[in-house]
Amino acid sequence: MNTDRFTSDGKLWISVSDIVQFYYCPRKFYLMKIGLPRKIMMKMDFGKKEYEREIKRIRRREEIFGFRREDVEELIEGWSEVDEELGLSGKLDFLLKVKGELIPVEVKYSEFRRPKLEWKKQIYAYALLIERKTGEVVKRGLIYVLPWKDVLEVKIDGEDKLKIIKDLDRIRRTLERGELPKKVNSAKCKYCEMREFCG
Repeated sequence: MNTDRFTSDGKLWISVSDIVQFYYCPRKFYLMKIGLPRKIMMKMDFGKKEYEREIKRIRRREEIFGFRREDVEELIEGWSEVDEELGLSGKLDFLLKVKGELIPVEVKYSEFRRPKLEWKKQIYAYALLIERKTGEVVKRGLIYVLPWKDVLEVKIDGEDKLKIIKDLDRIRRTLERGELPKKVNSAKCKYCEMREFCG
């Protein structure tokens, strides 16, 4: 047994990125988790470079993710947490503190201008980690979409966070069964970095 893959009580570690991939496509997630190599797509590489450029610009702006600079108490880049009890880990793009409120922020490079399910799940998972670490209730998160510079608000309630705990069980069961999940036939398959293994 590879112990760094498991918590002290034997749960398989799941990252917030795993949850995103699972909701994007369970088959892609499964292929990645069994260790098949990912192909770096041009769109992904471009998105990463644009993200890095935008991070530098954000720090010089009068507004930060839709908030006036003077209202921002703290902006933590790369906030991360490991929760042994849940077996969940994650590294958030930004944790924003405005008037005492903690707000998780994820930056995306996408043509979509509305929150997708996997993006919402990502925000819910980070909200859960933040709450368990700080004791502060997280009621909303933000998705900052490039190249549009749209700030999309995601409302969060207690049920959303409870569903993440259920998602962790579901994801672990998928891996434990050792069966390739159903193929998702959609336009996004053309851009998938695991396409050559998908069949």
